[in-house]
Amino acid sequence: MNDRIRTQAGHQIHFDDEAKSITIETTGRSIVIDETSAQIKIESSGNVKIDVPPGSIELDGAEIRIESTGMVTIEAGGSISLKGATIKIN
Repeated sequence: MNDRIRTQAGHQIHFDDEAKSITIETTGRSIVIDETSAQIKIESSGNVKIDVPPGSIELDGAEIRIESTGMVTIEAGGSISLKGATIKIN
């Protein structure tokens, strides 16, 4: 089954049973949930923001990578804790 829902403005949701994926698209942005590669991919031609003022954000995985072609800034209103078997700084 391969179904697509499209609005007049061009926003769409694409259900692809063959590829085992769901894609949500707007102009310049997409979210792909891919069962085959076990991935959720968010793409944007602009910024991506996750905002949960009353709560917290958790990333949990065997390996977590943060990469930037430019600067990385980490700010906290409170303390910052780093904990690991080994912590390497450049």
